[in-house]
Amino acid sequence: MINTMIVFKVNENDFNTEESHKWFLDFQAKRTGKSKFYKTAVIPKVEATKIGKEEEFNRLMQLVGAVGVDFLLECYDNTMEGKGAVVDAEQIQGNVVQALKGITFTKTEGVTCGEKGVIEEDNYMGRFDRIDSLKQQLDSYRPLPKESVESLQKAIAVDMTYNSNAIEGNTLRLIETKVVVEDGITIGGKTVREHLEALNHYEALEYVMSIVNDAEIGEDTIKNIHYLVMKGIDKEAAGSYRMSKVVLFGSEHVPPNYMQVPSEMEKLISWYDAAKMHLHPVELAAQFLFGFESIYPFRDGNGHTARLLMNLILIKYGYPETTIRVADRWRYYDALETASTNGETEKLTQLIIECIEASFERYFFITGIDFDNSE
Repeated sequence: MINTMIVFKVNENDFNTEESHKWFLDFQAKRTGKSKFYKTAVIPKVEATKIGKEEEFNRLMQLVGAVGVDFLLECYDNTMEGKGAVVDAEQIQGNVVQALKGITFTKTEGVTCGEKGVIEEDNYMGRFDRIDSLKQQLDSYRPLPKESVESLQKAIAVDMTYNSNAIEGNTLRLIETKVVVEDGITIGGKTVREHLEALNHYEALEYVMSIVNDAEIGEDTIKNIHYLVMKGIDKEAAGSYRMSKVVLFGSEHVPPNYMQVPSEMEKLISWYDAAKMHLHPVELAAQFLFGFESIYPFRDGNGHTARLLMNLILIKYGYPETTIRVADRWRYYDALETASTNGETEKLTQLIIECIEASFERYFFITGIDFDNSE
C-alpha cells in the first residue's frame, strides 16, 4: 500500500498581515456551498498568486481535501475572533484538531501538531489505493455481462443475508438461508423469527438496490429500510424510532436517551450531507455506519439496518455489494466498541476496506475478468 502524507504548515508569518487576512476573508466569501469549492475551483489560484500567497493557497487546498473547507474556516473564524488580523499558529492548529474530533466521529490520533504549526495526517488516502485500483479495473470492463451480474447479485444477496443474520445470532446456515429466501421452504427446528429475518433482509437488500440511483440518505430511506428488516417481527417498532432507553450489554457505550434520537439522527444525516463532499466514499460509509450504531435509533434491527445503509452508500459510489462476514463478527464488534469508547474508527474502516476488496475479487472471478492482484 502506498503511504501518503497531507501536510499543512501554519507558520507565524502566513496570516499575520492585513493583506493576507483580506485574501482569506475573500476566499471565504466566494464559497458556493458546503465544502464544494475546493473541487470546483471556484477560487482561482491566480487570486492567491496576486498577493504572494500561492504557496499558502496550495497548502490550504491540501488540508481542505482532507478535512473539508467549512470545518477549516470554522477553525479560522474561531482563531480570528477578537484578534484582528493576527493569527496564532498554535491556536489555529489546535482548533483544526478539535473540529476534526467533533465532525468525523473520530479522535484524530493520526493528526499531529508540531512545534512550528505542522498538521499532518499519515496515510490518509493511501489506504484506499488498493480498492480504488480494483474499482478502476472493474469499471474498465463495464457494462458487465448481464447474465453473470444477475447470477452474482443473487448469490451475493443470499450470502449477505446469511452473514448479516448470523452476526446477530440467527442459526440458519447458508444453504438453509438460500432455500428459505429463494424457494420459500421452511426449515425444521428453526424459529419463525429466524425465517422472517432471512426473508426480510433479502427483501430489504432488494429495496436498497432498487433505490440506489435515486434515493438519498434521509430519514424516510432509513425508516423504510428498517421497516422491511423488522416487518412481521416487531410490528409496533418497525420503521419507528425507539421510545425507550436501551442498554448494550457487554459495551461501555451508552446510546442517547430516546427523546434525543430524532435530533441525533437529524445531525447524522446533516453530517453525511456535508461529509460526502470531502470524505472518501469508504470512509464516509464507515463513519456513517458507526454514527448510526452509536445512536442506536431503533428498538431492534439496528445492525441489519446499519450495514444495509453502508451498502447503499458504497453502491452509490460504484463499489460492489459488501458483506461483513460472520467470521469477522468479533473483529466487527471490537471495531465498533473501539470507536464508541475511544472515538477511533480506523479499525472499522480497515475491516470494511478488506470486505470491499473481497467483493471486488468475487466480481472478477464470476465474470471471468483477469485483474491485477498485486499489492
